[in-house]
Amino acid sequence: NKMSEVSEALQKEWARFVEQENGKGKINGAVHELTNRCWDTCIKSTSTNALDGREKACLQNCVERFLDVTTHTIRRMQNSKA
Repeated sequence: NKMSEVSEALQKEWARFVEQENGKGKINGAVHELTNRCWDTCIKSTSTNALDGREKACLQNCVERFLDVTTHTIRRMQNSKA
């Protein structure tokens, strides 16, 4: 029946869309967490519009460590599924 084929195709497309949106939400959440954590850790004063050298280095290190941990976690999860 043509209607059931269309309905099934729409359901599959909807499921793909929802999965993509969930993925985007997770990425946005991770970026938000990263921003808050690194800002709170590294920025001591907002009295100027510029970051000093220590703040820049701290932010860079914070982001790199966050990415390292995220990458490591994803790899471990993938390996445990295999």
